[in-house]
Amino acid sequence: MDEPTSSLSEKDVQKLFNVMRKLAASGMGIVYVSHRLEELPQIANRVTVFRDGRYIKTLPIEQAPKSEIIRQMVGDNVAIEQHIKRDVGDVFFEARQLSSDGVFSDVSFDLHRGEILGITGLAGAGRTELVRALYGADKLEQGQLYLDGKQIKISSPREAIAHGIAFVTEDRKEEGLVLDHTISDNINLAVLERIAERFIITQQTEHQLSDTMIRDLHIKCNGRAQLAKNLSGGNQQKVVIAKWMATKPNILIMDEPTRGIDVGAKAQIFELLRELSEEGVGVIMISSEIPEILQYSDRIMVMAEGKVTYTGENDGAITQEQILNYATMASGKAA
Repeated sequence: MDEPTSSLSEKDVQKLFNVMRKLAASGMGIVYVSHRLEELPQIANRVTVFRDGRYIKTLPIEQAPKSEIIRQMVGDNVAIEQHIKRDVGDVFFEARQLSSDGVFSDVSFDLHRGEILGITGLAGAGRTELVRALYGADKLEQGQLYLDGKQIKISSPREAIAHGIAFVTEDRKEEGLVLDHTISDNINLAVLERIAERFIITQQTEHQLSDTMIRDLHIKCNGRAQLAKNLSGGNQQKVVIAKWMATKPNILIMDEPTRGIDVGAKAQIFELLRELSEEGVGVIMISSEIPEILQYSDRIMVMAEGKVTYTGENDGAITQEQILNYATMASGKAA
């Protein structure tokens, strides 16, 4: 059973557990996968922890309190480079009491100029759905957004772009790139209206922009005419970032920016994020990799089951274990 309670009410969860207990009593073996650690003492006899695709340990449930499970999930030998505290500007973007039925609720946060706000949580926490709603890709049912102190409405990506918001999606191949088109086509895609002169876009203008981005982002390719599908994962990601950098955004949303790319490309992307933030861009970075959140975020926000369970400065006080504890809270309450 893989995350069977992710979309169930508490009443239905208990009904499911009763059925599971009857099945187990009849002799059936059950393998139950869950990130809701508070559920395990109710139904499990033993707990097995995996980390980064590897088996770590199996414990009797009596020897597996939440703190011990989290310790095994994090590990003792994970080295994290200390985050260097930076000066950031004033608050210029505010989200207040954002809600989308059944996905996230009552989410509020601020974004400072030049700040990297790291958002983390486990699968199903509502992180991606939240930023998609901010960008107008999904419907925002309740809440208010403020930019430079003025309330704004965003009901489509076009409106988000008009307000200076860019969004590097989690799935670069399906949502970030037109794979059968050239690097140049992809880089210019979000600024066609801006670079057109009397409704005509000259090749010289397109080529100039794409060549600049290829150079500045160190995109390894055979030139602007190379098809996006023939690039490595890391260079595909750089093309997506280049497309949105061309819009000169005030806010850059990055959903899992380093997923599926090599270590060298990861370092280059994080260096780029730092450079953008130092130029005053506010960055919202979603990552499942807690070490990345701790190393690169100026402020950290944790979500669990569609609610914010923690927000605070990344001043070195919070640990991986504490973040996982916040990420595994049930309905915003400590288990």
